[in-house]
Amino acid sequence: MRKRVLIISFIGILVFVAGIIGIIVSDNSHKIPYYNSSTNHIILSDKINKLSGNQQKKEMFTLARNALKNKTDNDQSIDWSNFNDDSLYVEKLKAPHVYLLGYTIQSQKPLILKIRYNLIVNIDVKNSRAKSDQIQVVNMEMSIIK
Repeated sequence: MRKRVLIISFIGILVFVAGIIGIIVSDNSHKIPYYNSSTNHIILSDKINKLSGNQQKKEMFTLARNALKNKTDNDQSIDWSNFNDDSLYVEKLKAPHVYLLGYTIQSQKPLILKIRYNLIVNIDVKNSRAKSDQIQVVNMEMSIIK
């Protein structure tokens, strides 16, 4: 009887640990909505927010900043600590894994200035997390907002 309880408890612990490992592994998959879709979708704008929460929104801002840093990497004179996130527009384009990021940053000193970057990025499964610095920027346009 005692052996049976011990075996059942051991199996229960194994199932519990396997469940936790499954949750951790599935959390490492991409977090971007419509990732494999081949239709246009606005994911984030002033009026639309299809992100699952504040953490995902924070990841999208980090993704946009990392894509911009990656594209402007040859200009070492940029002090990124002088820029704060202002706004973000995210649209899933027709091609799978391709997004338009309308990313606006604001400088703090010596003069306050808003700069808007429109980045078309290709995000594959390996670098679909915000922390990646290997985001492929297909196209970039910059404009200064008054």
